[in-house]
Amino acid sequence: MRKYVYDPFTEATGIKVIDVIADVSDPQVKAMNQAGRVDWDSAFLQAAVFPPMDDAGMFVPIDCSLWDSESLEGTSESVRLKTAVPVFASAQLLVYDKRALGDHGLRNWADFWNVKSFPGPRSLTGLAATARIDMVIALLADGVAKSAVWPLTDDKIDRALKKLDEIKLRVAKWWTAGSEPNQLLINREVVMTSSSTVEPSAQFVKGHPFRWLGMAHT
Repeated sequence: MRKYVYDPFTEATGIKVIDVIADVSDPQVKAMNQAGRVDWDSAFLQAAVFPPMDDAGMFVPIDCSLWDSESLEGTSESVRLKTAVPVFASAQLLVYDKRALGDHGLRNWADFWNVKSFPGPRSLTGLAATARIDMVIALLADGVAKSAVWPLTDDKIDRALKKLDEIKLRVAKWWTAGSEPNQLLINREVVMTSSSTVEPSAQFVKGHPFRWLGMAHT
């Protein structure tokens, strides 16, 4: 990032970029807003936490007239929000340990709930900001078609929570950091987990015996 984004930006504008590592940044952004002292000019936020923070007036409008034509053309008008720009779309993976389940492991989220055929401790996200991920997973496990998941209406939320009740006692760990699911697998604390799209690929490169399925758009 520094070589290909930050340094060229500094060279073009004269503005030095100071980057800060934060797994979840919204608590710090809220604290800055409440204290009236802003230490960051921009931040990456989970989509789920952005709307209420934006409604609270924590962000300033983006002046798109300052963008060059190439940047504007490369950013669809549908994602040019008043105070933010989405940086990527992601999916939630179903990852399992082949050491525990072999080559004929899970095929879908319904199998994640199938504790008889696929025994062992599980893991799901415990981040409040991404609670909808568990709801989407639960609905898919309950037989809801991917095309019918959204929007998450009240009846779907009730259905998802009921489905989560079936599995929660089998969840050994509700993970709260992006790297945590794969570390749980490496340590053999769980045999299957939900995970972000980025972290598992790094573990495959390192040769860990995990298999992943791209199962839930979030």
